[in-house]
Amino acid sequence: MRYGNGVAEIVVGVTSLADWKALHFGVETDPALIGDSADPDGDGIANLLEYAFGLEPLSPSRTGLPSMTVQPVVQMKP
Repeated sequence: MRYGNGVAEIVVGVTSLADWKALHFGVETDPALIGDSADPDGDGIANLLEYAFGLEPLSPSRTGLPSMTVQPVVQMKP
């Protein structure tokens, strides 16, 4: 990344989906628990989204999800 005349190096660690599942579910193989669309903690967030946002799949929390705010736009015309 460049900023002005300087250069900054950004290193991002990425865990594969398989490694993430092994970390959170161990040797569990039941697709009802570890499937991409499964929601074992019942928080309404599928495992694949929990992985993508770095959330805990066995902790029913929505903290860490992206949020969006919509504000009205006012346009004035002559």
